[in-house]
Amino acid sequence: MSIFFSILILSLAAFGVVAMLSKSKDKAGNQEGEAGAETNSKGESSSLASSITNVFSKRKADFVKARETVAKSRFSMVPFLKMPPVPKNFVGRKNILADIASRIGKGPVLIGLYGKDGAGKTSLAGVLIKQLSARFNEKTIYVDMLSFSGNPLSPEEAMSRVINLLAPSKKIIENESKRALLYTALLQRGKNILFLDNVSNLQSVKYLLPPNNCALIVTSQKPLPVPKMISKKINPLDTGDAQKLLMKTSTRTGFWGNEIAKICGDFPMALVLSGQYVGTYQSQDCSKFLESLRHGVKELSGRPGDSIQKTLDVVLNICYRSLSEKAAGVLRKLVLFPESFDSKAAIFLCEDSDNEHLVSLLSLGLLSHNDKTGRFCFHSQVRRFLMRRLKPGEQALAEKRFAAYFLTVTIAAGEFFAKGGKDRSLGLNLFDVEWENISKGRAWAEANSEEDTEADNLCLSYAEAAISLLAHRKSPDEGRLWFEAALSSAKRLNESEVEANYHLLLGGVHTRLDQGEEALEYLEEALSLAKQSEDKTIEMKALGQLGLAYQALGKSHRAIEFFEKELQFLQNSEEPEGEEFKLENLGRIYFEVGETDRAIEYYKKELDLARDKKDTKRQGRIFGDLGEIYVSLNDHQNAIENFDKGLTLVKKFNDSKGEVVLLGKLGEAYLAIKKFKKALPYFEQGLKLAEAQKDRKNAGSMAEKIGHSYLKSGNHREAISFYQKTLTLAQKSGDKAKEGEILWCLAQATKLSEKIADAIVLAEEALVLYQKIKRLDPGTRATIEKQLQEWKQTPEYVNSPEDVVVTPVQKSGEEASVQP
Repeated sequence: MSIFFSILILSLAAFGVVAMLSKSKDKAGNQEGEAGAETNSKGESSSLASSITNVFSKRKADFVKARETVAKSRFSMVPFLKMPPVPKNFVGRKNILADIASRIGKGPVLIGLYGKDGAGKTSLAGVLIKQLSARFNEKTIYVDMLSFSGNPLSPEEAMSRVINLLAPSKKIIENESKRALLYTALLQRGKNILFLDNVSNLQSVKYLLPPNNCALIVTSQKPLPVPKMISKKINPLDTGDAQKLLMKTSTRTGFWGNEIAKICGDFPMALVLSGQYVGTYQSQDCSKFLESLRHGVKELSGRPGDSIQKTLDVVLNICYRSLSEKAAGVLRKLVLFPESFDSKAAIFLCEDSDNEHLVSLLSLGLLSHNDKTGRFCFHSQVRRFLMRRLKPGEQALAEKRFAAYFLTVTIAAGEFFAKGGKDRSLGLNLFDVEWENISKGRAWAEANSEEDTEADNLCLSYAEAAISLLAHRKSPDEGRLWFEAALSSAKRLNESEVEANYHLLLGGVHTRLDQGEEALEYLEEALSLAKQSEDKTIEMKALGQLGLAYQALGKSHRAIEFFEKELQFLQNSEEPEGEEFKLENLGRIYFEVGETDRAIEYYKKELDLARDKKDTKRQGRIFGDLGEIYVSLNDHQNAIENFDKGLTLVKKFNDSKGEVVLLGKLGEAYLAIKKFKKALPYFEQGLKLAEAQKDRKNAGSMAEKIGHSYLKSGNHREAISFYQKTLTLAQKSGDKAKEGEILWCLAQATKLSEKIADAIVLAEEALVLYQKIKRLDPGTRATIEKQLQEWKQTPEYVNSPEDVVVTPVQKSGEEASVQP
């Protein structure tokens, strides 16, 4: 058996699946011939490699059973985006802390700390966070923008991580502006502290700027010119504080502390490493360390570069050279982790039983441990130092072990996610926490797949394990990268069934990316391969996906052809599971193309099926869909009847969100036939429910509709009151487009209240806001500009006194009020 698959079996053993894989191996070996399997290690490892991929299809039940026996003892929820603890030996910086405290007012709290890596910016930020915790007492959200691997974390990924923390079950929002709105809305729920560590550019800060109820702390190497930010440079410590830091790290430095501090340039990281070295090697005379330090600095004195950086490298080298060869080897391998890692991953990667060498690495300060998460990580300076010392031979084998280990982690995350309930949350947490490690393992498999059959199988297995997780957590572009690599592997391995599946997946991804023509190519190939292999499941899915792709391209009638074929295919199958979804698709698309009779026909078929299955929730939704069709036909009586039936059902099911939606639709239907008094109670009930759910979006929508109702009934004062309420909610949620829309509604209601000057101010505010966010279509702009011009020419405005007092619009956070 090859070294790689010996490693993989060891990795899978940690998850209780060895027996299952051995069984797969034996079966594959028997098929090929017993003698051949015993004598040909390449054949044996290849058959075992295939069994890994087959785990997901042929042996999935066995795999899940084996996983269930050990998975819960192996995994638990890991705190995500947790701030590293402040070191116990922290000293100094009193002047900086006092200056920042004196400059923090009641407004936004923005703090920037900049300086060299290793100057103690993160530790100082931790002290600041403690000082701010009385005012900002919700969460401290820590995001390392360096992303451990040395590459800057994109602001988009950072934003997604914050959303994943605050809304763990939320599926990724692909639309960038909607994702930004959710990010702001989630942060507005509490007085949080957002800590962006190791920021490399101003754009990232601007992109991630939190709302004013949150504090922002940023660390960087260079100053970032953020408006209103308190910016402080973090220099080396004062001499007295430097010596205190050494003494707190190790009392053995006392006699030599002054000279050690001087040689280290009072630089915190060099001081801490020096102190930890002296404290670790109790039997060694401190003078020997000092001698090595002097010698190393002298050797580098003639070389170009920053003196502090050179001294830090000398200290790191002394610590590194003090390690045994075994411990040094462990340290070099650990640097392969691009992300933080746990002790079991370290044991497996480094073959360091019971993490015997981790203890010495921690005592020397070459590795740090976060007690809150139970995970280890490197400081960027240590990582940079070690990357130059990793040996090619050990790196190659260690990377194979790494890829094998994190395949099992990916499998575990996928299995947990698929089980649902609390396990679903555990799967998402595992995927989020280990994302960079998983990503690196898969990237290794892809990079080596063309020359290594084992890596090809591994590449397939990574993608298979993560299909659902990628759809839930990552962008379509990320999924495309994984699936393209898996497709190439499937082709090389002549896995036609698997190949068809990845054509299908890539078709779906390209549809999501609005790349319709590319989607069609992949889906037509998937359909062809499915027919060749008589894979009815893939064939049916391909028909449905082709329908969606044509629909996205605006070719609705072509889409209907495929949806009809998909439905027919399903109905002819032995178990027509999911027929209601196909009927719903056809009902929706027939409605979109204006064929309302066919739409009603399919919705009623779906309704019959939902009744047979006693699916009350679906029935309620179908009545809502039918109501929408009748509204489009101006048959408001039938619309009201269907909305009312739907409302009765969702109430029985305690579907409060569905209830809010249907209350709104009923109100709108009555509004359309000018029964304002009938419409209002539905909107008011909807507003009350939305507020109880703390659903700002629907609360704003209901308040807006109440405003429209009062406006159309001639009660301008009440209309203004509810528009003001809607405006406040839009401001709180950061929805600038809605804010502009309501300002324009307010302007019109105010004009009807005969307050022309106020109306003009509001209309101008709406116009400025729309232009600022670039979301104003030419027609709306022309309407507002034309109306403004007409209002400014009215005698009421022309003859108004110059000192007229204009009613101010309240800002976010103020109570809505109406001026009499």
